[in-house]
Amino acid sequence: MKQFFLERRRLFCLLAPALFGLVYLFLCVTHLEQSVNLSESQNVYMTRFGAFEAIKNAPQSTNLPFYYLILKIIGRDIYSLRLLSAVLGAAAIFFIFKWTKYKYGAKAAILGALFVSICPFMIHSGQSIQANILIILEAFASLYFLQLAIDTKEKKWWVVYVIILSLGLWTHLSFVLVWLVQLIYAASIYKKEFFDRKLFLLFVVPIFTFLPCLFMLNFSSVSETSLNTLMETLTEMTLYSSTNETKALSLLLLLAGIVSLTYLFIKTKKKAVAPVLLIAMSISLLAVLSIIIPAISFSSENLAVVPVSTCLLIAISLAAQMNKRVKKNYQSRKNLRIIICGVIFVSISALGIYNVFEKGSFDFESNSRPAVSLLYKNIEALSYGKEAIVTSSEELYFELSAYETSAHPVYLLGGNQIVNRIDDTKDMDDFWFVSMNEDAFPNDNLEVVEEATLNLDKYSPSYSLRKLSAK
Repeated sequence: MKQFFLERRRLFCLLAPALFGLVYLFLCVTHLEQSVNLSESQNVYMTRFGAFEAIKNAPQSTNLPFYYLILKIIGRDIYSLRLLSAVLGAAAIFFIFKWTKYKYGAKAAILGALFVSICPFMIHSGQSIQANILIILEAFASLYFLQLAIDTKEKKWWVVYVIILSLGLWTHLSFVLVWLVQLIYAASIYKKEFFDRKLFLLFVVPIFTFLPCLFMLNFSSVSETSLNTLMETLTEMTLYSSTNETKALSLLLLLAGIVSLTYLFIKTKKKAVAPVLLIAMSISLLAVLSIIIPAISFSSENLAVVPVSTCLLIAISLAAQMNKRVKKNYQSRKNLRIIICGVIFVSISALGIYNVFEKGSFDFESNSRPAVSLLYKNIEALSYGKEAIVTSSEELYFELSAYETSAHPVYLLGGNQIVNRIDDTKDMDDFWFVSMNEDAFPNDNLEVVEEATLNLDKYSPSYSLRKLSAK
């Protein structure tokens, strides 16, 4: 087996990123038709504006102009925007493979591409209109060019690195954690030379370009971080399920994975510094910041690089064990340990992928899955002409507006800083009033023409649908 691999090493290295990229794309595109969740619908809504105006009116506080600019180029079609995430994920796998091969060899790179392509968090993000995949792509593309710049000492790679790092900081607030990790990583390699040669200025420049973003951010939400929050977030990223609903067997499998990774890491002589820093520093710093500043949430969105870095740590550690020379008497034991660990890691991924396919765009905060695409189709089927849709819920407004057409425009009753906001429905003859909790009529001069309560699937909330007309 080893000889077979060595003889075809170059072929494997050429095919691996393309093959696993295709596997990843296939896993993503099978669920691109699912209904949008609140976070996705808010991002679709922002495509109505220019990049800077989008930030000014953004309901979310952490997405920044570069991500919205890319979305605006693609347009408002939900399938196209989700396909963009999947394609960016395949590009991320390419850079992950290139960096891992350059730093740790072909075996680690192939295993890394494999584990990342079946990572539940990667697959879920590749099916979503969120910045997660773009953050991962920029994080590992910048890490790859940083490594090239350090090893070759060529200025062109430093220029490419600074550009990607700057774009990352203009993509999402959480990229500051990536910037800090790479700063420490570079400083640990250069040591005293890092300041003597003024290389630190290469990290200062992107931060200066990022400063205008701080004035654009609008922290409106407040979150409480506790030990339960940490566990919920980590379980969500690993298995795509909440801690409460995770079965004992799944938790045992997850525990076995943690023990296996710890064992492999201890036994590996050449430690994977960059992935360890990305995991440890991102989690610890975000935990501290979320406690000190309640507006910063400890969430999977702010820890996008952690699941991928964990996959790389697993791959590098497994490859190191495969390359480890032992006596013939211990060869079978070594192989057995590698197989057991590999089966555990693949099983965890398989369970996570099953949950991703089963739950789709599940919202762990509300413990439900929006089904507004089916809701909108029901409205179209029940309508006889051009009838507007009105809701007093901002959440429903954003979700429904992602499917808005000229025949059925969506309006929010009340609210602030919304494009299609109305104060009353006096000038409307017939319209659909949609709610999730039987909200009161917009005014007293209306009568119900049709009404229905819809439970569209086992995870969706109950939607109240009423066609109202002036008396």
